Amino acid sequence: MHQDQLEYPVAQLIRDRRTVRQFREDPVPQLLITKLLDIACWAPNHGFREPWRFIQYRGEARRTFAESVVATFSAEEKEKNGDRRLAYYMDIPVHLIVVAKEDPRAKQREEDFAAVCCWIQNFSWRLGKEGSASSGKRIPICTLRLSGRR
Repeated sequence: MHQDQLEYPVAQLIRDRRTVRQFREDPVPQLLITKLLDIACWAPNHGFREPWRFIQYRGEARRTFAESVVATFSAEEKEKNGDRRLAYYMDIPVHLIVVAKEDPRAKQREEDFAAVCCWIQNFSWRLGKEGSASSGKRIPICTLRLSGRR
């Protein structure tokens, strides 16, 4: 397939999406995040389970999130990188944590995981279209429990 055969809006979204490691100080406006949450929910999901859930940390709540992440580190890792990682997470203006309840049935769990991945891709594409970007990270589930979220 040639490049010219892929010239349609979705192809441009795919090519333009970027992961960022340096963030602007100003957070993405809440109204835009709400709009993008709604748009991203058009991700395919078998059985219409819509398994995705969101936890948002902005402002001072970012400290709760950052400290929860660092709390999952081993003693050695905390000593070596704890302060640096805490500062890194505090520098990010908004954290949007995407979670899904883990279905005990293997097939449904895999379908739900795939649906959440599609949701994240939809969100990232549209965020890029709006002139912003994101960075995805996988964090241990215990992070959410440490911060009082389930």
